[in-house]
Amino acid sequence: RGRPSLPQRLRGVVRCRAAVALGRRWRSPSPGSMHIDTKLEYVGHLINRNQVVITSVAYNPRRDEVAVCDGRTVRTWSHRSALRTSRAELTLPQKDMVATHIFYNQSEHQYILVLQGLHVYILTPDLHIVNQENTEQVSILAAAFSNRHQRLLTTGGDGTIKVFGVERFHKTTADGWQSMNRFRLRRSIQSEHRWMKHLVLNEEDGHVLAAHDRSVIGWDFESGQVALRLPDLHGARIRSVVFIPHDKHIMTSSYDGSVRKWSLPASASMGRPVHVESVQCHAKEVRALACDPTGRLFFSCSDDLVVKMWNAERGMELDSHTPSAFLASSLASYACPAPSQLFYADVAASDAGEGVLLVVSGALLSVLRVKEPVVLLSSLSDAVVRAQMVTHSRGAALAAEERSVYALSANNALHIIRIATGHMSAMIVPKGLRGGGGGEDP
Repeated sequence: RGRPSLPQRLRGVVRCRAAVALGRRWRSPSPGSMHIDTKLEYVGHLINRNQVVITSVAYNPRRDEVAVCDGRTVRTWSHRSALRTSRAELTLPQKDMVATHIFYNQSEHQYILVLQGLHVYILTPDLHIVNQENTEQVSILAAAFSNRHQRLLTTGGDGTIKVFGVERFHKTTADGWQSMNRFRLRRSIQSEHRWMKHLVLNEEDGHVLAAHDRSVIGWDFESGQVALRLPDLHGARIRSVVFIPHDKHIMTSSYDGSVRKWSLPASASMGRPVHVESVQCHAKEVRALACDPTGRLFFSCSDDLVVKMWNAERGMELDSHTPSAFLASSLASYACPAPSQLFYADVAASDAGEGVLLVVSGALLSVLRVKEPVVLLSSLSDAVVRAQMVTHSRGAALAAEERSVYALSANNALHIIRIATGHMSAMIVPKGLRGGGGGEDP
């Protein structure tokens, strides 16, 4: 940015780094207006101790480490050393406890561990237990955590959704007062659905979305009222669901190998969701989905053993990875199953928009780095000789939808391009170039 000239190989094209340009937010452009260029880079893999199946993983960006949970044990592994160094370990105190979900609380720099045996733990980064709470549900089928609202939500086999808030309290110790965190039950939502195994959050509106059979139902997790009803999204049971925050869309997958994108209605009384598009991602069942915070990329894994990265707007495959392909040199005796879980997180201290994708395939954890996305915004009238990105005006930061790129082409035309949409909002042409006739230069 701001250099006198750009390479001639970028003739007529303005390219911007996705994360820096957008401030991690995008708006939906018209179809086909943008092209994304990025790749999946293999970082390393880990085969869990004794080949025990991994139930959940979480990424800690502060330490750049991965927390791996296999039901009975939680371990943290160094991400920089390709998962070869175990930093901390916690074994659950009771044999009947089975941990099913683990989350990282960015605000408090702590882990949250959810047990199928009705308990929820708060752990320090070194895996020391700080607090525990009993959810009093028949069994915990799914869980989700909101960093923005500091809320933990769990669904039970009895059809309940429990909303817990993370709050601070002071405890008297031998050294005096100590500030600690604990869970407090905020609300219990009762529904008629008994099999809600997939849970996602709309943090901006404060909604929790749960997939049940072929439908998705949304509740306001502060009031407990039904906010959305999305019936019959697939012909079979929904296998996975993700929420795209920037345009309030959801993506669902089923047993037919397709992924469908839906636009959510404003309320439960405003009719059915709008089917935006459908992508045939795999030939077999799509078992899990994940998307980056911008909503430009989404990831899918299937029974065909392949993990794929997609351009969410165009439905184009950008790259693919087969986790079992890297086992021949490390542990050929392990029969790697199909990948079943995907977790995406931003890389620590990365301003370039790079991310890390964690892929769980039985006892195998594969770590993939999503290379820095490059977005082609718009084609200009001539070769680009200089470009400058404008993110502030009069000392104040501009909103994401108002940020622009000012590009000067070789014919002295100045192009103003909106970063959020990729559309050219204005073009300033010198008088001498208008209509092809002579004239005075401005």
